[in-house]
Amino acid sequence: MQVIDERDKFDDHRAYDYDFEVGVKIVNRIAKKVKSKGLPEGANLFRINIPKHVNMDTQIEITRLAPKIFVTGVEERFDPRGRPYYWINGDLITDAEEGTDVKAVMKNGHISVTPLSLDATAHIDFKEIEALL
Repeated sequence: MQVIDERDKFDDHRAYDYDFEVGVKIVNRIAKKVKSKGLPEGANLFRINIPKHVNMDTQIEITRLAPKIFVTGVEERFDPRGRPYYWINGDLITDAEEGTDVKAVMKNGHISVTPLSLDATAHIDFKEIEALL
């Protein structure tokens, strides 16, 4: 389900009436091809984002991740005993750089497929870090 409202992140979705039929068909089609051909070298999985209103002819874009999908906000609140706690909130980002998943889904209305790697290592010159140690 495409998040188009802040509440979509946290609400109980069991009562919503969303039609996932087309999304399921698209994901199954991609999964069958990956199962028979394998993932490309360097990719461990695909992140597939499907807009809320989609059909079998919706364009599919191969994308990279946008830096984030929400503007990060932190709000200090207090429980009934007066102890502070912090609520993470933030507005949905509705546009991003060309070639990103956010741009494809939110602005273009396309399906995005982003190849992901489980290696989260920053591929930088380690000598720069050694200078900091």
